[in-house]
Amino acid sequence: MLIGRGLLEKHTVVPATFAAAMYTGTTAQTTANVTYVPLAFNNEVKAGTFLSRSGDFKTFTFSRGGRYLSFASTEIDHGSSVINNHFLQWRKNGTPYGAGRAGFELKATAGYAGRMSASTIMDLAAGDTVDFPTYQYGTSTTAANIPFRNIQFIRFPTQSGGFAAQAMSNIVLATSPAVVQWGTEIIKDAGITHDANSDGITLVEPGYYIVGYTLSMNTGVGTAACNIIGEITLNGSVETGTKATGSRLSSNANAFSASYQGIIKTTAANTVLRITAAIEDAQAGNTLRATDSFCYVQKLPANDYIKVTAAAHTPSTSGTDYFVPMSNNIESVGTSMSHSTTTNNSRITINEAGTYLFTEQLQGLYVGNTSFVLGFMKNRGWDGIGQHRAFTDTTSSTFAFTSGRIYDCVPGDCVEMLLWNGVACSIQSAGIQAIKLI
Repeated sequence: MLIGRGLLEKHTVVPATFAAAMYTGTTAQTTANVTYVPLAFNNEVKAGTFLSRSGDFKTFTFSRGGRYLSFASTEIDHGSSVINNHFLQWRKNGTPYGAGRAGFELKATAGYAGRMSASTIMDLAAGDTVDFPTYQYGTSTTAANIPFRNIQFIRFPTQSGGFAAQAMSNIVLATSPAVVQWGTEIIKDAGITHDANSDGITLVEPGYYIVGYTLSMNTGVGTAACNIIGEITLNGSVETGTKATGSRLSSNANAFSASYQGIIKTTAANTVLRITAAIEDAQAGNTLRATDSFCYVQKLPANDYIKVTAAAHTPSTSGTDYFVPMSNNIESVGTSMSHSTTTNNSRITINEAGTYLFTEQLQGLYVGNTSFVLGFMKNRGWDGIGQHRAFTDTTSSTFAFTSGRIYDCVPGDCVEMLLWNGVACSIQSAGIQAIKLI
């Protein structure tokens, strides 16, 4: 006898969990002046069950709605000997996403390549599309090559514990840090409080959060090279390892960015997070571009976690690969990962199979014109994903770079921070944070 359809059917409950996807692009592409050029991601590194790619690999269509964290980086290789600016831009349903733009300036010498790394969070519905174009403008209309790009998507189990906003207004920058106020709120969930057009972002619950910001500076004052510098404070105190810099190489009145992504931990309820912006090298008077500056905060689960840091030191070499030694174990929760401060102390060793989220930050001082490359290596194999490469053109200045990525790991895998520095530099601080997602 048919008692009721609901009593006869078996229903499977799908547990809420993370899901991830990763793609790279290696097909030949070039920039176009004052034109968005959607990037093609023709290589599937980690298949995503929640999205599909268009036939030209330039558009992602999402079959599952939800909260997504996205990391992206793009390498651009100059074909001309003039300085140009290049932006990276997440677009949602063909429209530039308000919390998803970052820019950098390339050195005025033919053949130089730069790589910008940035991240964002976004809420997507089933059927939404995302693409990731680059945009060039500057004193030259000559196209630049785009030899490599990558994008990652991490789907969160729930749409909660997040915040994203654009800066409220332009700020005239000085060497003393100014606190950035946040205006248009793109995402604001319970657990995060923020008064409209204010600077403080209150993290109601203690725990782990991934935090990102991009601060864009519009130059126009002075002719010398200079840096924009961002940093995070928690309850008014600077959080070590949260600094990021972006370098202006000339007097071009174009925008460039400092972009940060990292995992922070709060231990008290209602911790107030603020982000500051300043300028280095005595080029005060340049402005923070509000329309191209944003931040995001996303709470992470209390899963297995590790944080290691480096002591201040001078790398023993320049012009070659340098694996940054991590001499301090700040925190280790669970058994999925381990680290020794004495033996192979550049390595985080994986003990349990799974998908892991890694972030890294490095801050130092250099003398001379040079380039820096920061990235991750698993088992000392280089795939370029999550790499940040920048040029600096000042006599003596600060550099601070960050990057983030996911890794599928098996027991015995080792993950390290790689630095390539063109000239001698000193490392002031460096660190890696990792959390097991799946």
